[in-house]
Amino acid sequence: MSFEVKDTAPVEENDRVLVTGVANLKVVALNPNKAELEALGRKPKEEPKYLYPNSKTGNMQCQVDIWLEGEVEVLDDTELSHVLTKTTFWVEDSTSRNVYIDKFGGFGKNKEKLDATARLAYNGEVDLIQFLKALSNLGKKDPASLSKVAALASQGDLTEVQGIITRAQKNRVQVLLGVRDGKYQDVFSKVYDFADRTNNAYLHKKVVEQIAYERNGGGSPKLFLGPINFLNDLYVPSAYAARKYTAEDQEAFEKSMPRGTFGANGPGGGGPAGNAFSAAPQPSGMNGGSFGPRAIGAPIPQMRPQPAPVPISSDADDDLPF
Repeated sequence: MSFEVKDTAPVEENDRVLVTGVANLKVVALNPNKAELEALGRKPKEEPKYLYPNSKTGNMQCQVDIWLEGEVEVLDDTELSHVLTKTTFWVEDSTSRNVYIDKFGGFGKNKEKLDATARLAYNGEVDLIQFLKALSNLGKKDPASLSKVAALASQGDLTEVQGIITRAQKNRVQVLLGVRDGKYQDVFSKVYDFADRTNNAYLHKKVVEQIAYERNGGGSPKLFLGPINFLNDLYVPSAYAARKYTAEDQEAFEKSMPRGTFGANGPGGGGPAGNAFSAAPQPSGMNGGSFGPRAIGAPIPQMRPQPAPVPISSDADDDLPF
């Protein structure tokens, strides 16, 4: 007879609590194998593959899965919610995006605006470095570069990244949690920040731009990020508070948001952006809160017109706020 007595009961997939909003999490795994994934509570059918050709370009690329975990304080609950999720980067053996990066992690299409060390970045390198900068608590003038990125992209050499994560093992990184397809915990992959940052105005700017870009492409946002009013560029801190996800809350919020195109023609293509956005109601929130910057029943403020949306990617000339 063989029995191993454990201190805690196993957490089944349908027992997991899904969370939206800002959270501070620790890195617990980097490109884990099948056994390591099982130790995290996942059930992979086979050994994961992290190095393979890009299906569009044929270039070799390395998939970098960074698993994050932590206990998150959520609204309207006295107990912490356990969160386990991952964020993924694809670093390709190509510099075809023509983005430059310097030794401080500064990036952009205009090399002249960067440090003299600027070189062409490998596709996906900028995103990975921004995450590692946030995890390592590095500022704009702190060196933040990868010397083995070519080997990472072409051969899957993660020794340099693993070394950085090991040195920062006591640190946490701040992410915006979302729920995909109503059942998968995920991360908004456009912004990573220092743990415990309280001002998420830059994050809100990127959320508004990304959702407008996705909706103008004819689809719906890929992630439900919580009751964030993406029609308004006014940052409301309470909208980014961590809260438990329910399908009912998502349905109620999505019904409160207008459908159609965004940007130059406004929601539904009904005229100039300023008029369309001014007419859009600010939805009242679940749990007694508010999705917008006004209290329930208060007059709807005049909203500023949104700029024409553009894809949010590493190609932007503006750096993250650190």
